[in-house]
Amino acid sequence: MAGDPESGRGRTTRTPAERALRAREERARRAAQRQLITVNKVRRFDPRAHDYNTWVLDDPRRGVQASGLSLDDVEHYLDHGELPDTEPQT
Repeated sequence: MAGDPESGRGRTTRTPAERALRAREERARRAAQRQLITVNKVRRFDPRAHDYNTWVLDDPRRGVQASGLSLDDVEHYLDHGELPDTEPQT
């Protein structure tokens, strides 16, 4: 049975913060789809991996391909059409 906790296939309960993050990710995916941009979250499960919890963006209309982006970076690109300045500020 799908919702049976004994079967191990039931839904996991997410915290409000996890639900908010998931909603942000889904909004970014929908915005990218509307703009014909491909965004994917890197599927690494090791938090020590250099690309853990990062995103890949491909915008063929502008010739932009970027990887290692944060969700904030992806949202910035979708809103402003440019990657955020990643230079350290002094």
